[in-house]
Amino acid sequence: MTRKPGEDLQNPDYQGATGRAWEVSGAGRDEVRVEQTASLGIWLIEAPMANPLWSHYAATLFHLHDIPGAPAAIRRQGATHELWIGTVDPEVENTIDPSDIRTFKMLTPPDLQEQFVLPSNARALEVARLAIQMCVDGRLSPDAENHRRAWTGFLRSQEG
Repeated sequence: MTRKPGEDLQNPDYQGATGRAWEVSGAGRDEVRVEQTASLGIWLIEAPMANPLWSHYAATLFHLHDIPGAPAAIRRQGATHELWIGTVDPEVENTIDPSDIRTFKMLTPPDLQEQFVLPSNARALEVARLAIQMCVDGRLSPDAENHRRAWTGFLRSQEG
């Protein structure tokens, strides 16, 4: 999907006062078997007010269970899940397609890599979806590098 500069993405899964977001699926992810990935969900977030230099972010939720050939990298004792948020390169903002993660080009380093403790993957997905909605509502910023305390506080508040 190629858009002209300024042309809108369509059919967001989340909408709020300060942005929109899409759950990512489809090409680039379909050929990955569940038992071969730690990714539980990916979202594209459009938040024009978060940073004057870019407006798109990608969020990924991971489980921290070992998978064949890739042991989990646990940095917080007892952590079960990790939320990762990164900035989409502004040079590709007009060509990103939420149905194809191969169109995402990310800036490095990521804005957020926060580990937390939850009882199940289903609960972790609930928390991630709530976080995405809070981003588009303007209650959390996807430009997480400058808002790390808010993210840590939110994720800790969701634990037990």
